[in-house]
Amino acid sequence: MAGARDHGGAMTALAACRRLAPALLPLWLAAVVRGQAAPAEDFVAEASRRLAAVGCTVPAEVRAEARGAAEVIADLDAQQDLFLPPDAYLLQHELLRRLGLPAGRNAEALRQQAIAAMARGLSAYYDPRGRCFVRLESRTLEVTEQLGGSLPLVVHELVHAHQDAREGGLTGFFAAVPRTLDSALARRCTVEGEAEIVAFAALQGEAALAKVEDLAVAGVLDRLFAGEVTGLIYESGRRLALARHQAGGLQAVAALWRSPPPSTEQVLHAAKFGRDVPTAVVVPAVEGLARAASTTIGELMVLHLLRQLGHNRLDASLAAAGWDGDELVVFDRGDEAAVALAWRSVWDREEDAADFVARVEVAGRGRLVRAGRLVDWVAAADAVLQDRIAAACAADRPALEPDDVDAATTAAAEAALRAALDQSRAEGRRWRHDAIGLDVPMPDGWDLRQIQGVDILMRTGGARAGFATNVNVLAQPRGEVVDLEELAALTRQQFGQLGVDIDQLEVQARDGVEVLQLEYHGQIGGSAPLRFLALAYLRGEKQVWITATALQSTWGDQEAELRRLLEDVRITAP
Repeated sequence: MAGARDHGGAMTALAACRRLAPALLPLWLAAVVRGQAAPAEDFVAEASRRLAAVGCTVPAEVRAEARGAAEVIADLDAQQDLFLPPDAYLLQHELLRRLGLPAGRNAEALRQQAIAAMARGLSAYYDPRGRCFVRLESRTLEVTEQLGGSLPLVVHELVHAHQDAREGGLTGFFAAVPRTLDSALARRCTVEGEAEIVAFAALQGEAALAKVEDLAVAGVLDRLFAGEVTGLIYESGRRLALARHQAGGLQAVAALWRSPPPSTEQVLHAAKFGRDVPTAVVVPAVEGLARAASTTIGELMVLHLLRQLGHNRLDASLAAAGWDGDELVVFDRGDEAAVALAWRSVWDREEDAADFVARVEVAGRGRLVRAGRLVDWVAAADAVLQDRIAAACAADRPALEPDDVDAATTAAAEAALRAALDQSRAEGRRWRHDAIGLDVPMPDGWDLRQIQGVDILMRTGGARAGFATNVNVLAQPRGEVVDLEELAALTRQQFGQLGVDIDQLEVQARDGVEVLQLEYHGQIGGSAPLRFLALAYLRGEKQVWITATALQSTWGDQEAELRRLLEDVRITAP
């Protein structure tokens, strides 16, 4: 989908392709997983040793290679065929363009956009064709190593080497089921989720996983730096693997390889795992038309599609949560390829189908019809053909009996989504975060916006070079940080590694709560010169960061405004 360029088949660690968003710099600097120094010489050997300690064996023949830009593009292109089903880009191109969303001029252009986007942010990956770890000398790698060292990156990628040594390897894993977009993404989530959790255990010790409620902070970074689809893959895979670890340790995580979830629906929702099996859906035949290509889109891509149509993450997630099965078909009639498209979907409850229809109708294209729990969407080259396909669909609608079990899992999934995603809200001219006792002002001329599913307070107007002055909030696991003095020391250390200049860093009292107050400036990852104001505090098992970021060139005009904004931040004691 337009985000299809986010979700190609490269086996890449997110640390490798995150591009530093300056507004989120302090989140990295105070990360719960403390930076590891790069191994002295053989980083593959060091990563392999750590993985072996948690029962993850890396084949001895796996080697490290350096490759140039042209070789990397060729690798990524080949991986599209390994990890995505045939016609994936054709189907996505047709669906996107008929919904009026960016799709590239054709399927091949969409594929090349995907590969180029992956290559731009890449610093390392595992190549299953050559069974080697590829490390690229790039600015992205340089910044990654400054922040966390090479080791986390290498450990994640070598988990893929371990997976590839299993029977059938990665290629066989993705080819083992009917290859639809949904099944491919479900398996991609499984592969990346295992790599993330095993890498965490190898670096921090398996016992540390027992203390982790979630890895939500990583999900925020994934969405911002790697694109929303890739972010969803890693975020959902991490959550799935973490839930399995809590149920049965690393053995239960590894068992996902033998019995992966059949759909992204089961990946996305703990309440549905192993229970809610998708309904088989078939778009009826249409006389005179041939099926050029077909696939199952699945809940993850439905969610992304709704986000592309402009819905916020909570509304889009709730609308997608009742998905129970679908089929997308592109038709041709010999003289004209891809002349029409039909998408039939089934939903757990009639209210889920109605919610989906209400969200998609904003596109205003094609014909959208709901019949109970079933929804048909048809878009064709001309009105006569569209009517004919719609009539064929109307004449062949299966009887669907209510499914109380699926309905119950969807209700539970929606409750979980509200609890997870409805963590902040605008109330008057305040941005409230009740769970962490935080209230941020929204002065006139500032708007709360959602970027890649992440809420960010932005100053309207006056953006320069694609950068808008902004304020962001993130609550992340506290980890091993004892107090603010230790947090300050860690921040000083990591700022020094980045070459960022600290203007102020001190612990102060605010509303009876101890707060770390920071001011700093610098250029990060080739950015324009930037200025930062930040507050950080500890609350229970969380550390909370509020960061304001502006260009150095606008600092003189905006400094007083930003200082007033942060001075008006209210923090309540637990």
